[in-house]
Amino acid sequence: MPGWSATSPASWSTSPRAKSWCGISAPADRFREDQIAEGDKVATRYTGTWTHRGEFMGIPPTGKDVTVTRIEILRIADGKFVEHWESFDQLGLLQQLGAIPAPGQAGG
Repeated sequence: MPGWSATSPASWSTSPRAKSWCGISAPADRFREDQIAEGDKVATRYTGTWTHRGEFMGIPPTGKDVTVTRIEILRIADGKFVEHWESFDQLGLLQQLGAIPAPGQAGG
């Protein structure tokens, strides 16, 4: 999209097409916990539950619902979102998918 910049710590972007491609479906439940606006930026912290329906980061589909807390910051210019940054609990996500042992589980 012209004039749009997105930054994410994972190997996927925030576009619906990219999320579908990587196997994470749209959130079944999404709860906004905090939202702060100042100047040209809006920050939102929310927790969402997604379903792992296709390959994601090399992990075959599990059908599991995963719950992840994310923080997103959007920059607005001329009434449009022009930049996006996000951070989320990648370790917790991979543990929920069974790719990494959770604390207290034996390593494989």
